[in-house]
Amino acid sequence: AHDNSSEDCTVCPDGKYSTAAVAASCTDCVVGQYGDASVDTDVTTHCVLCPDGKYQADAAQVDCDDCGGGKYLTSSSASDHDAAGDCKDCESGEYSTAAATAACTACAAGKFRNSEAADNAEGTACTACADGEYQTETGQTSCTLCLAGKYGKDAVAKSIASHCDDCVAGKVSGTAAGACTDCLKGTYAANATSTSCDTCASGRHATSTASTSCEECIPGKFSQAGAGECSDCEAGRFQVSKGKGSCETCSVGRFSAEEGSTACTDCEPGRAQVASGQAACEPCSPGTFAAAPGSP
Repeated sequence: AHDNSSEDCTVCPDGKYSTAAVAASCTDCVVGQYGDASVDTDVTTHCVLCPDGKYQADAAQVDCDDCGGGKYLTSSSASDHDAAGDCKDCESGEYSTAAATAACTACAAGKFRNSEAADNAEGTACTACADGEYQTETGQTSCTLCLAGKYGKDAVAKSIASHCDDCVAGKVSGTAAGACTDCLKGTYAANATSTSCDTCASGRHATSTASTSCEECIPGKFSQAGAGECSDCEAGRFQVSKGKGSCETCSVGRFSAEEGSTACTDCEPGRAQVASGQAACEPCSPGTFAAAPGSP
């Protein structure tokens, strides 16, 4: 006869359980759970939900599988722990280096990430804001650009808005600049936070880069707009005033021999000049004379 003593009954293995007094088989722990070896198999609590960061796609198992790096899983339902697809990619702005992660870590302020499944360390998973950009919040997908007229200051962290500092007068910048640019010769920026350089007007000049203003040409010189230097009036021409864009022509009977002249000189007696804009007077030919200074 069949002996019904306890020696003929087999203990349910881990991953299965039975609560019935008379049972022909054990019940599998369902997918999404595992059999806890520390709990007897005669109670339903032997089957335990896979912990966050893990899943189990098969029944009657004694452990769960890890979600890979760059993924996370958190849920109190076995149906959310029963497949590898339950492991979610880290969202943009986050990363995870370890397997079996319940939550991903936000990129630090001053950094960003705009793609998913970041399974490497923050130094490579998250990207530091570029020069001329900053980010004050954690877990962001982009950085904020420094405005035109400002630049990203190396000495100030990219995690604070004051990373963007004003360009000083004489320098300019566009959006997201890592440095301000000097105004070229012949141009200037009078104010801080300028976005473009202004051109020196005719009769004025800026001899150096990063100028904050233009200077007037002195008498005897002139300039066109955008000049880095003023030019001498050529011989036969003059300029008596400062800040002029052109020179005047010496009239008939007068001359200027030197470049950069501020006035013309009358032809001396015995010499004459019938043309304007000349550098010298001509001697009278035999049989003629010029008694008065400045004779044509």
